[in-house]
Amino acid sequence: MEPMAQFPVLLLAHREALAGFLLTLMIAASVLPGISLLPAGMLGWSAALLLSHRLSRRQRLQTGWLLGLGVAGMAWGAWQGGPLNLGQALAGNQGLVSLLAAVSFLRLVTRPESAHGDAPPPRGRQALWRTLIGVHLFGAVINLSTVVILGDRMTTHGRLGKRRALALSRGFAAAAFWSPFFSAMAAALTYAPGAKLSIVVLAGLPMAALSLWLTVREIDPKDPRLGAPFIGYPMNFKALWIPGLLVAIVLALHTLIPHWSILAIIALSAPLLTVAILLAREGRRAGPPLK
Repeated sequence: MEPMAQFPVLLLAHREALAGFLLTLMIAASVLPGISLLPAGMLGWSAALLLSHRLSRRQRLQTGWLLGLGVAGMAWGAWQGGPLNLGQALAGNQGLVSLLAAVSFLRLVTRPESAHGDAPPPRGRQALWRTLIGVHLFGAVINLSTVVILGDRMTTHGRLGKRRALALSRGFAAAAFWSPFFSAMAAALTYAPGAKLSIVVLAGLPMAALSLWLTVREIDPKDPRLGAPFIGYPMNFKALWIPGLLVAIVLALHTLIPHWSILAIIALSAPLLTVAILLAREGRRAGPPLK
């Protein structure tokens, strides 16, 4: 087979690796100050096309409708005499996309591991609070993978149960009130005029605390009407030093360079911190997980 004829075959065989490479380049292109986000947007769209085979039928339908409505809206605007801004269409959400891609690196070094190995899981109200706070704090940084990790450990005979499912989902979702690593915060900072990270975080922390308190009231493990005692996760909070260090780095850089986008700071800091910690822990063995 001719080399040019082999190219599509090789592209399909290695498309996930190529998509990962393009996403890494996208993160790098999106954090450079004073540079247009259009190159980063093109890299992101290219990676999305390469990974589109992962979509389910329902996701394909949703994506098709959203793309169709977007194109129809742009065409209507152009017909009415409005400017056709293709750059905005291709890179308008690039800061948010790069943040999500960059934060995913943290899964390599931050895991909500058990504090007591194979010890029996804790029960009661204290177990509920530890589980809620644990999924809230870890989820605030490493996002949805926290729920999967904890949920897998907390299942009994393959079932999670309503109260444990509520504790995990609400504890995780409450982090959207304040976490700078959530897409909700990225959307707020991008689209709300005059939004400032410090003000949103200070306003969101009390709301998150209220949300957790209301959740504990609703699924109180000491209420005999709710059935068996709540079985929680033996959370090891010592691993929180990594998310804490990242938050400190982001806030320090934002203070020193206030004109630099907070989304760009996070997109740069998360992968670099992950690489540094992996190299310190694993040395030469850090290559495979990073790859």
